[in-house]
Formats: sequence, C-alpha cells, structure tokens
Amino acid sequence: MDELKNHPNTDLDEMEHLKDELNNSKYDKEIIQMSEILKALGDPIRIQIIYLLKSRNLSVFEIVNALGKPQNTISNHIKVLENAGLIEGHEEGILIIYSLKKPEIIDLLDSILKPSKA
Repeated sequence: MDELKNHPNTDLDEMEHLKDELNNSKYDKEIIQMSEILKALGDPIRIQIIYLLKSRNLSVFEIVNALGKPQNTISNHIKVLENAGLIEGHEEGILIIYSLKKPEIIDLLDSILKPSKA
C-alpha cells in the first residue's frame, strides 16, 4: 500500500475496504465456485451439452448421438458439468437422465456474444 500513497487519485480507505472484502472467506468460496463454473464452460463440447439440455432432459445415449462423440468423451464432460453444479442426473430405470441444474447459465452464454448496448 505504501506505493499507492504517492499515486494520484488513489483512495486508500477504499483500497483497504476492497482488500478486506476480498479476504472475506464467504467471498473466497464464491470466487472459487465461479472459477469452477468458468472452467467447466471452457470446452465447446460442454457448451454444446448445455445447449442440448436447454430444450429437454437427455440421457447420455441421446447426447452421444446428438454430438457424434464417443460415450467416454461425453461422460467425462458430463462429470465436469456436474461437478461445477451446472447439470444434474437422475435415474429413470437403467438410464441416467441429465437436466440443467442452473438454467440461467443459458442467459449468461447468450449474453456473451450479444453486442453491448452503448
């Protein structure tokens, strides 16, 4: 903070407040959760899975057929999305049917490429 004392337009009290806020353990947990979600969205196949699940709940078999990828590849991507809390599966007979746990993720994804309103 000493180097900021000589920097013009620096509000030291505000900087201390920001530092305290970032050191709040609740905030740390939220940042870690956001980071896990963003990592999970870091692969085109996982984004495709999310968009498939936007329309309806699907089994792994249906996702494999829709994307034309091997089952083990899709299963690995599903596990990442589940661990990030974005999708969830429930058993229906011998199948596991997946659905969006956080459907609002679609709005976030859609907003990324929309031109900003200036």
